[in-house]
Amino acid sequence: MQHPPEIWLLDDDSDLRKAFSSTLLTDGYTVKEFGDPSEALARVDLGAPDLLILDIDMPGMTGFEVLHELKRRGFGFPVLMITGVNDLDSRVKGLDAGADGYVGKPCSAAELTARIRSLLRRFQEKAAVQELHLGDLRVDFRSVTADRGGVAVRLSPTDFRLLHLLGESRGQPISRDDIMDRIWGVVSGDSHVLDTHIWRLRSKLGDREPGHPWIVSVPGKGYMIPHSGT
Repeated sequence: MQHPPEIWLLDDDSDLRKAFSSTLLTDGYTVKEFGDPSEALARVDLGAPDLLILDIDMPGMTGFEVLHELKRRGFGFPVLMITGVNDLDSRVKGLDAGADGYVGKPCSAAELTARIRSLLRRFQEKAAVQELHLGDLRVDFRSVTADRGGVAVRLSPTDFRLLHLLGESRGQPISRDDIMDRIWGVVSGDSHVLDTHIWRLRSKLGDREPGHPWIVSVPGKGYMIPHSGT
């Protein structure tokens, strides 16, 4: 019998924890609540959750610091950041720090559960798509590493998520709105953020010279990695 996913709530706001916990228990999840980051970090070594909901603004230790410590220890479970600072710059900062999703306060129960389902589903799919090969570039989603001819290529956590999203739908364009939603957690927003990130990512990959059409823009449809990019 398959056990329900275990969700951890790390937030110093006890009222918010109770509200979220009630919603998640109703949806069939197992829930553990933590109000102190040090308590959660001590507990995680005894058994990690399937997903962590992490507040950014907490006394003593910020969510960014918690996230950094989890990554330092090698944990790879999905992290959904939640905070009252709900602007795109904060989302980008959190996602580049290694978070996998982002919701702002206040947040409806429907939005919260939808984000959780999406993240859990994405991580299940991620296990299926383990590597991406683009010419002499190899991206390993299991170890979260990339190399070209054995030489490491440094990519950000957002870079890996974007490559995985495009790689799992290789040959099929993904709309700008869908990419913004699944990578930055905004249904619609400043597409300049996406265009700039794609430009920087292509530069890192060496994908800005003729003959290297690894990430292409499809007018009116979005971005994709074509099959011919191998």
